Amino acid sequence: MNRSDKLAREYNLFGPWLLQVQGEPDIPDIFLPHCRISDAEFAFKIPRRVERRNARPGDALYDYLILLQPDEMTVLERRGNEVVRRGFTYREIVALIIDEELLKGDLTVLLADGVVTAPFNTVSEDIIRQTVELLRRKITGNAPPRPLPSARYPVEQMDQLFRNLYRKETTIGTPVLLAYQPFASLDRQTESVWSRTVDLVRRPALRSGMVIATDHDLVLYRSQPQIVTYRRGNYGYSRIIVPYHQIRGMSTSAVETYVGCRAMAFQVPGHALGMTITEEFDLSAVSAFGNTFGNAFGNSNTTEVGPLNS
Repeated sequence: MNRSDKLAREYNLFGPWLLQVQGEPDIPDIFLPHCRISDAEFAFKIPRRVERRNARPGDALYDYLILLQPDEMTVLERRGNEVVRRGFTYREIVALIIDEELLKGDLTVLLADGVVTAPFNTVSEDIIRQTVELLRRKITGNAPPRPLPSARYPVEQMDQLFRNLYRKETTIGTPVLLAYQPFASLDRQTESVWSRTVDLVRRPALRSGMVIATDHDLVLYRSQPQIVTYRRGNYGYSRIIVPYHQIRGMSTSAVETYVGCRAMAFQVPGHALGMTITEEFDLSAVSAFGNTFGNAFGNSNTTEVGPLNS
């Protein structure tokens, strides 16, 4: 394929969606000197956020190229006419975060010394899910599966979004729902005449979240934003995947603004990951699960992060 044909083909396939890269003809010219596609088990490219009518064949149409190789992940980012390359082994990954809200998404790979984030359009969610599942297998390697408890929370009592998200998890494994945070109206710790008046119309509320146990990792789902002071559709959420072997402890601390609210956090190298909960969340079920395989998630009643017992 000559260069003219390649550019025409690239333009014809261009849109807001991700595209899997299966060979050298699929790699934008700017990335070619920086990678070898033959080494990749899976690869895809992320387009620029530009309307198709404003693009032309030969323009820089893609901002990222992601390659999952046997032993490492490589992220190539176009910055103007330059390419920034970031490569890291799967052992360096401490957690994954997938944020979605309507058509906007972000895949974030957390490393002990930083983060790497790639934006995507959620019409391409299938490619992101393939990427995430391959990463999960690479991160856990040959670690034996953890024994799981029996289901603790009745799935049918969750709101529709979280029922659907849980069912997605069941299509890729045998997850157990450890605890669910239902929608909860909140009271402020301190009130003023103004806040009492506003709360009559727009009372603050904590939206739903849940913690799921799988064979090799915890999966946290939380609404985004979690706390709202106005009514809006529940369209945004984060999916946080935390490998068991990376968890160094668990803690909770009071949220000073609202009565009965606590911030639950799992400590991994370089980061704390969690969500806001109330007394309706079964925190003891999450702690008890940590104890069943000898890796207690620390002290769940203080602001200190306790060490694991492994």
